[in-house]
Amino acid sequence: MRLYYTLLIMILAGCGSDKSSDSFDPATNPYYSKAWHLHNTKDANVDSKAHVNISKAWQKSRGKGVRVAVLDDYFNPSHPDIKDRVVLTYNASDNSSNINTLAGKVAHGQRVAGVLAASTNSIGSTGVAPEIELILIGSAYEDDASQIRAFEYAKEHGAQVVNCSWGSYAVSQAVVDTIKDLYDANITIVFASGNGGFNLDQTSYNDESELEWVIGVSSSSEFNTRTTDADYGSNIDILAPGGEKLGIVTTDNTNYTTNFRGTSAATPIVSGAVAIMLSLDPNLTPEQIRERIINNADKIGNIEYIDGFNLKYAYGKINISKSVLE
Repeated sequence: MRLYYTLLIMILAGCGSDKSSDSFDPATNPYYSKAWHLHNTKDANVDSKAHVNISKAWQKSRGKGVRVAVLDDYFNPSHPDIKDRVVLTYNASDNSSNINTLAGKVAHGQRVAGVLAASTNSIGSTGVAPEIELILIGSAYEDDASQIRAFEYAKEHGAQVVNCSWGSYAVSQAVVDTIKDLYDANITIVFASGNGGFNLDQTSYNDESELEWVIGVSSSSEFNTRTTDADYGSNIDILAPGGEKLGIVTTDNTNYTTNFRGTSAATPIVSGAVAIMLSLDPNLTPEQIRERIINNADKIGNIEYIDGFNLKYAYGKINISKSVLE
């Protein structure tokens, strides 16, 4: 009987956690020392609180089993930091599986994927959710038809989170309807606000990040303030690190870069947080996820928040551990 109760306690202790190994140590990845967005690097040029407070969340989960679609441009799915995460590839332009980086082009999507999901494998960078399953969808924002195909592919192939580190400033009704369809299917969509320094409340802008069906992301700096070129507005939800002068370390075409910055870099940080939350509670709805993120945000910038909100700072900067452990 004593053995039975011992086993029962051990089983119950494991509930609510998807940790695949207690030996998880992101510091074994050489670029983790530069990852100011994830932890206090002790860099004199970085505010000690500029990071997203992720360590306690990682003790519970790294997103295992959650399927995240990255809708972007080009990728290198064979890169050693993401190859074990990739489960599907799709080209939304030509309806093929070819998403490889084209010669001479910057692989924006590859950088996004690295921030989101780079494996802890002792050779490179560290992703926010390094145990998720990736669907990489290239050529995903060339036109309305490509966007719609990309979203529909993500939905049809089990994506629970969709990361979009881009925006049009002029979203069509057809794309809005598609996004709403995914929202109604319990899929959380995360969009970058943009890097023009614009107030999106101006009537000339109609950006995807402003839609009520998505989580809109602006970016914070290594100084723990809003980055000066980040778009903002009354419909943007949260800030995440994107960097002012310092960038985010991540995968590049075949190697690594330390200079990926802006709302494009901030958005996969939020998507990774969402994946961690869903790995622990897959029944969370997009609205519940948004509420947990904004209610647990850090109020940064030494500015006034009215009812928890500031036009330029939204609800503050994401605090991943607080959001996950609520």
